[in-house]
Amino acid sequence: LSKSTQGVILLLGLNRTGENKVTEEEIRAVVQEGFDSGEVQDVEQDIVERVFTLGDRDVGSIMTHRSDLIWLNMQDGMDAIRRKVKENLYNVYPVASERFDNIVGVVFLKDLFGRIDQPDFTLQQVLRPAQFVPESQSVYNALEQFKQARVKY
Repeated sequence: LSKSTQGVILLLGLNRTGENKVTEEEIRAVVQEGFDSGEVQDVEQDIVERVFTLGDRDVGSIMTHRSDLIWLNMQDGMDAIRRKVKENLYNVYPVASERFDNIVGVVFLKDLFGRIDQPDFTLQQVLRPAQFVPESQSVYNALEQFKQARVKY
């Protein structure tokens, strides 16, 4: 949150250093004032608000429910995988062995496109490790964990 706050301060041209801390409410007030005067656009105000709101949420509140997830089964044939990907276009797919509770990794669409038409292709060839986070973890902590692990979902 402190990096986000610092970024907003720089964007707004505020120069505070040392012990003189800026609160979330002060930033919101400055953004509102900028919006009222026409210096800050509606979309910019919305972005700032979302940054602060995101900091108060846990991972579980933004996750896709497991019943809505599209996942690939290691045991499916290539025709079934092609069909599923074509009908449900996403950048990343969880991959499981037989049932969803047995997650073995993830595959990226770009990796599938590059190799799926090769006669000897298997999901194992493009499988990457999955990054797991508890639902109770804060969104900011999860983002930091992804950053440390160099995960780019």
